[in-house]
Amino acid sequence: MSSLDALRRENTELRCRLAELERALEDAAAVEQARQRVVSVVEASSQAILSTAIDGTILSWNRAAEQLYGLTSGDAVGRSHLELVPFDRLAEHREAVVRALAGEAVVLATRRRRGNGTAVTVMVMYARLADPNGKPIGISTIAHAQIGS
Repeated sequence: MSSLDALRRENTELRCRLAELERALEDAAAVEQARQRVVSVVEASSQAILSTAIDGTILSWNRAAEQLYGLTSGDAVGRSHLELVPFDRLAEHREAVVRALAGEAVVLATRRRRGNGTAVTVMVMYARLADPNGKPIGISTIAHAQIGS
């Protein structure tokens, strides 16, 4: 094989690799656009949306959660979700989390505690968050205040 043939083969291989990398970049850009759309929907929602890790640590907190619970995202993220649950509602909350982690959609009317300690009556939906393999990694809750609260 001549050196010219070797260069042509290497050039072809490099062009194929470049095309693969360009496709990967396009795919990554599409994924990022989809992620940004989801973030925009969550932030624009009038529902308080938050996510917690398996241990109950708050991972995300939207603007509506700030309004409902009276805590900024900076104040809430990293804290335990249990701080929002009145003592007399802990068993109810734990049962809802267990059911949600098992894959059940759980909706309940209950009370929560705002950052200033006052109570608010809310409707809360719990849903499991899972990794790509289906393993539970946390809980998402969506809540809104009941009228008159």
